[in-house]
Order: sequence, then structure tokens, then C-alpha cells
Amino acid sequence: MIFERSRSDKIKRIADTECTHYIDDLEEVLKDPDFPPKVERILFGAALEREEIPFRAAIDWHEVTRMVFDART
Repeated sequence: MIFERSRSDKIKRIADTECTHYIDDLEEVLKDPDFPPKVERILFGAALEREEIPFRAAIDWHEVTRMVFDART
């Protein structure tokens, strides 16, 4: 796990590591205009109660596992 000091540093790290998926509980990170467009965004946690989420959302790590690995857990 890697932590960055700022959102812009986080976005740069995501781009530099060439992630295929990125999971965050902060919607503003996933909506950032500099977020790498080819990375699949997954919103994690409590914000899921809203219906207008412009990307995939997961309530727990089992759901993330199914989304990312298409596993039956």
C-alpha cells in the first residue's frame, strides 16, 4: 500500500504505475479531471447509497474481488 501527500501526487502515481483498476473511498479522487482515463475506477464504501455514481461501486472487498477477478466468492 502506498500513500501520497496530495491528490495530484496520488493521480500521478496511478498513472505512473499503469494500474488497470483503482479503488478509492473518495469520489473526488475518481472524478478528478487528471485521473488516467484507461483505469477502471471503483468507488468503495458508504457513498454507495446514492444512485448517481458515474463509475462502478463496491460495498465490500468481496464485491471488489468479484469485479476485478470475476471470482465467485
